[in-house]
Amino acid sequence: MDFLCRVIQERENIDMGKLDSKQITKRIFLKLKADYTAQNGWLVLPELKMGIGYQSRASQRSIDLFVFNVYPSKHYTRIAFEIKTRVEDFNLELRQPDKRRGAVRFSNEYYFVTPVGLLEPDRIPPECGLIEIHGLDKDTGYLYKKIKIEAPWHDNIPNWSIVASLASRIKDLESEKILI
Repeated sequence: MDFLCRVIQERENIDMGKLDSKQITKRIFLKLKADYTAQNGWLVLPELKMGIGYQSRASQRSIDLFVFNVYPSKHYTRIAFEIKTRVEDFNLELRQPDKRRGAVRFSNEYYFVTPVGLLEPDRIPPECGLIEIHGLDKDTGYLYKKIKIEAPWHDNIPNWSIVASLASRIKDLESEKILI
C-alpha cells in the first residue's frame, strides 16, 4: 500500500484494498479542484477535450483537469493537469507524446500530478511539470500538494477549436449541474 493510500485510509477510515486507481484519481482531482476556486477567478473543467466533433483523434483526447483563470490580472492563466496513479500509465503517456501535445499547446503550464514518490523527476518531459500529492497537512487535516518540478510557462494563444471545446464542456457541466 503506497503512502497516499495509507493517508486516505487514515482520513476516511476505509479499506484501501477496495480502492482502485480511479478512486485514488478522484481524490487527487478533488484536492486540485479545492485549490482552484471560482472565488479566485478559476474555471475548473474536468475531462476537457482538445476539440469538438469527430473529425480527428486529436479532438477526442482529453485533459484530466483544465483550469482557466478569467481575471486579466492573472493573465488568463490556463493550466492542464494529467493525473497518474500508476507508473504504467505514465510510461504509456511517454510513448504517446501526441496525446499531450494539444494540452501543452492550449495551456500555459502542463503538470503531471501523482502520489508522492511515484515518478522520478528526471523522467518528466521538459515541457511539463510535476506535482506530488503528499500526506495530511497537520493544521488542516487535508491532503496537500507540492510542486516538485515547476512547469515551464508556455505563452500560447488558444485557437477557436479549444474555445469551442471550452464552451461545449461548460454547457455539458451546467446541464449536469456540476459547474458551480
